[in-house]
Amino acid sequence: AAGFFLGPQLLGPAERLDVRSTPEGAVVLINGTPQAKRTPLTITGLVPGKEYEVRVELDGYEPTEDTIALQKDQKLLYTARLVPKGKVVP
Repeated sequence: AAGFFLGPQLLGPAERLDVRSTPEGAVVLINGTPQAKRTPLTITGLVPGKEYEVRVELDGYEPTEDTIALQKDQKLLYTARLVPKGKVVP
């Protein structure tokens, strides 16, 4: 999707979203668009103040979904703790 760039970035905007998951290797979707890499990954090129839907999914686990908005020059860490499907969380 246009506007999404993966990996560390040396120049350009300071806004950055680091996505991690437990366990690692999950698929990350930003506004429904799957990213090229799996967790852990860094996403840059997000527009400050705009809301983004972040979804993290991995086979055999319940997906997580949240809405985030980065502020100018903000670096945000999003960590998804994935729960196996069918497991009851206390």
